[in-house]
Amino acid sequence: MARLRLKLALLAALAACAVAAIALAPAWMADAIYSLAEAGLRALAEVLVVHGLPVDVAVLTVSALVAHQLVKRVVAFVVARVGGRPADVRMIMKIVKAVIVVVALLLLVNKFYRIEALLVALGAFTGLFLGWALQQPITGIAAWIFINVKRPFRIGDRIYLPSLGLVGDVIDVGIFHTVLNQVGGTVGSEEASGRIVLVPNSLFFSTTIINYTYAASEERSYILDEVVVRLSFDSDWDVAERILVRAAEEVTRDIIEETGVRPYVRAELWDYGIIMRLRYYTRAKDRVVTAHEITKRIVKEFQRDDRVDFAIPFIYSFRLGEAMKRVGGPRPLAPGPLRAHALPDLSTEPALEREREGEQRPAAT
Repeated sequence: MARLRLKLALLAALAACAVAAIALAPAWMADAIYSLAEAGLRALAEVLVVHGLPVDVAVLTVSALVAHQLVKRVVAFVVARVGGRPADVRMIMKIVKAVIVVVALLLLVNKFYRIEALLVALGAFTGLFLGWALQQPITGIAAWIFINVKRPFRIGDRIYLPSLGLVGDVIDVGIFHTVLNQVGGTVGSEEASGRIVLVPNSLFFSTTIINYTYAASEERSYILDEVVVRLSFDSDWDVAERILVRAAEEVTRDIIEETGVRPYVRAELWDYGIIMRLRYYTRAKDRVVTAHEITKRIVKEFQRDDRVDFAIPFIYSFRLGEAMKRVGGPRPLAPGPLRAHALPDLSTEPALEREREGEQRPAAT
């Protein structure tokens, strides 16, 4: 074996010298170099044939192909039984193919060098490389252990990751990734969209986790929510507050019995009216449905009661205000509970017509 390694080293040196000489030598010397290279290749072929290397390569190649086909059939059968897709087979076979190639190369190298000596020589470099390359996966495994022991969230919880701007329902907690069913994203409200998001576990060591459903059971995970109503200044405050509270009590009656906390209203002034914030407790995952039902009841009650009305932005000018004062203010569009108003057609009012005529008439000299 030592003589074989020596011959291979000499042949490699001769080949390197031949390449350099061909590049630098004049034409008259090229023939001699080609003759020397031919002799070296013949010697290399003799070495390979004597030690049976072509046979070993052929055997390893055939064995690798047979092993690849057998493993592929087994993987395809297993994936089909568990309800997987053909794409799963292709992804798994990429790993299998890489493993087969590495094993075949190691067996081939072992023909000339002891594999133990090679592994020792590469051990330091391999350890350094793996330590750098596997930093995130190792951190992910540690985070996976932390999640399963500490349980900041569990499967089925709805969590919010502010650093990612992501809300999702936890589907699974794997070794390297946590699988979320994204909430929102494709829709404009907090409802599960069905879009699957994989979050690396290593992020949970360095990010804030807001858990909507951290309580003992999902059914008892309540959060405070609100519906905002903009009330006009001429509305009856007490009537509006009773409508809002009654709507929330009808929708969240079971939650009120469970928590003992009744809906309430907080108000503040707004440029075009009064902002009334109806606050109540709801289940975290039913937040959108609850707000929808409450809003529907509020709108229907406002439409039936003339004492309350929604505030809308109003563009006001001094001249328009003066004209409205002279003609008696805005006139209702039609009698009814909607209390909708429209500005009068000021162009037909006599006072405004006289004013315009006075502005257009030239001054007397």
